[in-house]
Amino acid sequence: MFACGLYLVLVSVQPPPEHWRAWQLLFETYALVTPELDARLHTRDGLSLRRLDVLLHLSQAGESLTMRELADRAVISTSGLSGLIDRMERDGLLTREPAPGDRRSTRVVITAPGRVQFARAWAAHERDVVELILSRFTADRLETLAAILEPVHSELAARRNA
Repeated sequence: MFACGLYLVLVSVQPPPEHWRAWQLLFETYALVTPELDARLHTRDGLSLRRLDVLLHLSQAGESLTMRELADRAVISTSGLSGLIDRMERDGLLTREPAPGDRRSTRVVITAPGRVQFARAWAAHERDVVELILSRFTADRLETLAAILEPVHSELAARRNA
């Protein structure tokens, strides 16, 4: 929007309706599938998607991360992460240890029971994701979808971690 003499001129930067349809479908599909996956995990394994996400990142990192590294990777707010880690530690899924060489930093370490629960839950979660989402696409379409989402994800993740 900018002023032009006595008139106010509105410049529309609205994407075409088909783009809004794509966004709305992406948003609504996420909103539909997330509670379904969360309910299946909770019923079957006693885990939430957020707990599974923390265990996934710890497993991928070689079983430990600093709280800062975990906050940068996990799909949860930094403030919510601390309470989640407290509860997961209380449940025996992970522990906190001082970071070697950095007295200000704490490492979050997955425990043996945490590894067992993650392995069991992850295998079933993969089947659920395939059933609810991935089985509906060809390999080519999944590659295209990943190529579309990757630059958006990378840019937003970089902003979040800056």
